[in-house]
Amino acid sequence: MSRVAQITAIGAAGIIGFDVLASFTSRNLGIPYSYGVLGSWLIYAMVGFSIGRIAPVAYATAGAANVALAEATIGWWLSWIIGPGRPKSVTLTPTQIAVTVVTAVAVGGIIGAIAGAIGRWRAKAATRVP
Repeated sequence: MSRVAQITAIGAAGIIGFDVLASFTSRNLGIPYSYGVLGSWLIYAMVGFSIGRIAPVAYATAGAANVALAEATIGWWLSWIIGPGRPKSVTLTPTQIAVTVVTAVAVGGIIGAIAGAIGRWRAKAATRVP
């Protein structure tokens, strides 16, 4: 398995674990589940930055987008089962679910691209010889 694939897999596992933790925290402590979005964005950024240090920005974008896909599918499903990920007063249509997943993947990709560009820049800056 390539290093990029390893970082992406670790990020996907991490975000799913984070979703479960955020769901239980929200349900048991009454903290709004939506606060977890900041942690999700941080994970996308860490994945993008890490990949950007070793690979082109396009790889960082794809890696973070894949992590976001894991969150928007498996993570959301687990949150739905635990409770906080399930809207209480709204019935979601398949189209609304698809739009939510696509939006999450796009946001993850954008964050991954920005963080990947920073990681790429930092990697190049660190290897410069004066």
